[in-house]
Amino acid sequence: MNFYELMLILNELDECINNYKSIEVMKDIVSRAQRYLWDSRVRSKVMNLECILKAREESELIGRLSFLKDYLIEDGVNLSRYVGISSSINSLIEDILRIKAKKELELINSQIKQNTVKRKP
Repeated sequence: MNFYELMLILNELDECINNYKSIEVMKDIVSRAQRYLWDSRVRSKVMNLECILKAREESELIGRLSFLKDYLIEDGVNLSRYVGISSSINSLIEDILRIKAKKELELINSQIKQNTVKRKP
């Protein structure tokens, strides 16, 4: 652990803190900086970077949860449409069955009338 390595890790920590880096890169630098925690500058920058890292991870999680919420809302809307369509189809089937039953009843009544009329004479 020489002075050059210490300065290099301090520069990398500064780079991560001041510029947008991926979470994986930030985790890698925090991991590599663990060997230099005896230096107060490194320790301070690692703590700052860990806070930034935690905030970024939480932000990504919130983004994922927001997407999931939107997806579930869309799914719910589609399901309610399906239920509405299903309800309409069921209502249509009931109407068709009612009409069919009414026609069958009319046919039976007409047959009864014909049989009744035929017996009278």
